[in-house]
Amino acid sequence: MFPKIAFLSGVLAALYAPAALGQTFTLDDTAPYDPFSYRILQDYVVKDGLGDPATVNFNNGTGSGPNPYSVNPVSLKRTMVTTGNGTEVPVFDLCTEMFVGPTGTSTYDVSAGFGSLSASQEGDLRILFSNTLADFLITTASDYDDAAVIGAAIQLAAWEIIEDDAFGAGFYSLDDGGIFPGALSVIDYGTGYDGTADAAILLAESYLAEINAGTWSDNGGYNYFYAEAQGGEQDRMWITVGITTIPEPSTALLTLFGLGLVMRRRR
Repeated sequence: MFPKIAFLSGVLAALYAPAALGQTFTLDDTAPYDPFSYRILQDYVVKDGLGDPATVNFNNGTGSGPNPYSVNPVSLKRTMVTTGNGTEVPVFDLCTEMFVGPTGTSTYDVSAGFGSLSASQEGDLRILFSNTLADFLITTASDYDDAAVIGAAIQLAAWEIIEDDAFGAGFYSLDDGGIFPGALSVIDYGTGYDGTADAAILLAESYLAEINAGTWSDNGGYNYFYAEAQGGEQDRMWITVGITTIPEPSTALLTLFGLGLVMRRRR
């Protein structure tokens, strides 16, 4: 499933970058965004082997919810936000609070940045998003199943960074329950899930391993906004694609030509 995504990332990143993707929005930090000002473009929900929304069970040793804590479904959304002047801007939309139940009717107070999250959490989330959202963006246009797995992996990894405050940076893992009792972890990791849920957990773990090892850095290219729920729902992270350097068409074509030669030689 994922080798083709890795290949597409290098090729399509050079070509799949129309001006429409370079969007951001400014806002009044106190402006309420009521449910009529945002709508889901697509909810990439991970399904289990029977086609039902997948549930991931967490050993909640750090949050305020029950133990274990079940998340159903696991997803990352694409949402359209209508700003105060009527402009519609697409955003990546993910949950920042695991242990708060959704209502679907919240009004959000939105501010630029990462809300009350720590500087360390902000830095690691920037690293996570800037290294993974491009794959999600590409696959939303080509493969729903792959997009669902990537979207869920990003959400799971973000929860680990935000909620696993027992150990923090350098110790991120969805499988740390046995090693670090009491830390946030997935129960029955790698054994208790069907279909794409298991793939999403494994992919999230690979993201966290890169952050732990320090092999990833913040590549930039995104703008971050914290949507604080006023109606009992989870706080959200809204992320827009920033203006990045777009290769000249000739450069993109040379890249494809070079890749074609390499693949031909391998055959």
